[in-house]
Amino acid sequence: MKKTGIILFFLTYFFLALICNLSGQQLYDCTIGEGYKLPSRSNISRLFAYDENFYYSLRLNKKGSLTYNAKGSGVYVEKFDKNLNHLISTEINLPQLNNIRKLIPKQFFVANNNFVIFANQYDINNKTAQSFILSFDENGEITGKPEFLGEIIDVSKKDFDE
Repeated sequence: MKKTGIILFFLTYFFLALICNLSGQQLYDCTIGEGYKLPSRSNISRLFAYDENFYYSLRLNKKGSLTYNAKGSGVYVEKFDKNLNHLISTEINLPQLNNIRKLIPKQFFVANNNFVIFANQYDINNKTAQSFILSFDENGEITGKPEFLGEIIDVSKKDFDE
């Protein structure tokens, strides 16, 4: 009984392989790039973007945010080719702004050869949540000030985090 099951399995496999070869289809095609070792203490976010030639990933600082008024942002854009080979890490240079301290990125994409991030900020003292759009070029330089989209008042920290 065991031999019959094994023989039937292999016959089915070879039959499917024969059909695929006759129809010109390959059973599989896999291209894998070299492994990329993330820097220690890195925080690759779940935010990815792509264009015609490359994939991009946003690597945040240790606190998982975009922090202003700090030496070195610790926020990078990781660039990969279409075979997922790592090409370059570019640090985003965040300017010092008075009213923005820490932004939590929510969306990240490429538009008009620039990177765009939608981000939120929660103000504990005023219990408000604010939204911003941040745009920067391929070199990590911010293009203009973050654009304020709006705010929601009387929000608890629990509501903001969810």
